[in-house]
Amino acid sequence: MWQSLWHWLERLKRWWQRLWGKSPQLPQRVESVTLPEVVATLQPLTATDYEFMFNQLLEGVAHGWQTQRVEKFFQQVGDRATVTDWVNWISTFSQTVLNSPQPNVELARRLELLAIQTQHIPHVSEIGAISYALSTQIMLRQTGGVIWEYEGPDR
Repeated sequence: MWQSLWHWLERLKRWWQRLWGKSPQLPQRVESVTLPEVVATLQPLTATDYEFMFNQLLEGVAHGWQTQRVEKFFQQVGDRATVTDWVNWISTFSQTVLNSPQPNVELARRLELLAIQTQHIPHVSEIGAISYALSTQIMLRQTGGVIWEYEGPDR
């Protein structure tokens, strides 16, 4: 009698858990995956991935990322994108930005901050140089190509 009551309670418990989305599950065996297998399955970045990650980088620099943090960013994505890949993507991105009818002063400011933070990281300094060049072009568009210089006496 106790045994049939026990089975009935177990069935009621399982029914209740399924009703509320908590079905009892047996522990599943977890396959171990080694790191080289995981790295081998990573796909190269798409243009959308580059844009998303570059925006994250610019956002981080705007919020105070220092040289070490910027270097860590590039190390973390280094297995999916080389510096050459970044340079190629930024060149395409530059064309898109410069073809836009509206100059983006905030983007120019962030690009300049990125250039400052990457100037002392030898393996990514080229990214900083391209960012600085793009920043300068955006700012020149904003001012209409006019550069103001003070012609008064120096003190």
